[in-house]
Amino acid sequence: MAGNRSGAGITVREQAVSLIELFYDLVYVYAVAKMTSIFHDAELVPFTFVRYFIASFAVLQAWMYMTNYINRFQRKRWYENAAIVVNMCAAVFMSNTISTDWAEMFPAFNTSMFAILGTVAVLYGLRLREGASAHGMAAFSLKTLLPVCAIYLAVACTQGAIDPHLALVLDTAAILWGIFGPAIVDRGTTLDVSLISFPHLAERFELITIITFGEAIVTVAEVCEAAGFSAASLMTFGCIIGLFGCYVVQMHNLVNHHQAQRGLRMIYCHFFIVIAVNLFTVSLNLLVEDPRPTVAVCTIAAVSLAVFFLCLLLLSAYHRDDVSFAVRDYATIVLVVVIGAALTFLGVAGGITAFLAGPALASAVSFFYLLARDKGIWAQRTR
Repeated sequence: MAGNRSGAGITVREQAVSLIELFYDLVYVYAVAKMTSIFHDAELVPFTFVRYFIASFAVLQAWMYMTNYINRFQRKRWYENAAIVVNMCAAVFMSNTISTDWAEMFPAFNTSMFAILGTVAVLYGLRLREGASAHGMAAFSLKTLLPVCAIYLAVACTQGAIDPHLALVLDTAAILWGIFGPAIVDRGTTLDVSLISFPHLAERFELITIITFGEAIVTVAEVCEAAGFSAASLMTFGCIIGLFGCYVVQMHNLVNHHQAQRGLRMIYCHFFIVIAVNLFTVSLNLLVEDPRPTVAVCTIAAVSLAVFFLCLLLLSAYHRDDVSFAVRDYATIVLVVVIGAALTFLGVAGGITAFLAGPALASAVSFFYLLARDKGIWAQRTR
């Protein structure tokens, strides 16, 4: 059910998340799991991380474009639901192509990505026939969508003839333009934000983040099985719960969902939150394979913690008016996270328990600090 809600002189468009959207998001449970599989039996060399980031942005790109269309225009028309079903089917095939062997994956990958984004492009094309506001929004989206679709189609049609390395370059360009193009094209463009339901968009990004944490819980279960009932098992579970708690308090409690905004910062912050949570999951996966943390594993965990909390703090731009987040609050959380990230390297000499001490400290302290901000404890003490 969609509707409008006014607040502070601004009309906020309300839109409930439909059941087919929830089912659509479930497909990406599988896609998120495939993202972490890139590190299975792979060397921790720079190109492995390049492949991971390319695959991550590809999955997020596929999810984002249909999500944005639904947010702006979806009215449960029969052909929109049909397009979502086609999109879901193609997303499953796209997820199956994610592997460490690019030459093997790129033919099916490009065909699947063209099907995913091509259906969205057709839907936007149909909106060009509507009023000026809808036409402007659809035309804006097609500026980034059509070049990306053209690249995927070209690579798919030339499979067998095109060099795999060239295909990798073209696909990387398509993925990066598809992800960051909207921010570039946005310059000098005036869009009718009344078409965008910020509350709906916020809820959808919360859902994809929850899905990502769900994959982390699967890994936690594997760690608990390998380590048994021990301090390492409890700390692993505590780390994930702490990170999730920080996200919930910041995004769900402190952020004002009833805004009339495009939400570009929120979108990009969530992209990197998803990637950071997945990378932290990767570090835990590697500990299941070898419980002795290496410098590389500690670095993955430390970087993922830093990126996660950086993006979480950037979401403060959407705080409710009654939430006061001063420089000292940012400084406190940054200091705690830096200490926590540094402590992960104790695992090289001290083992898995020492490794987990840093993330556990950072997530626990940050969670209670954010929770205190939500309850206004600090504000009451400084009156």
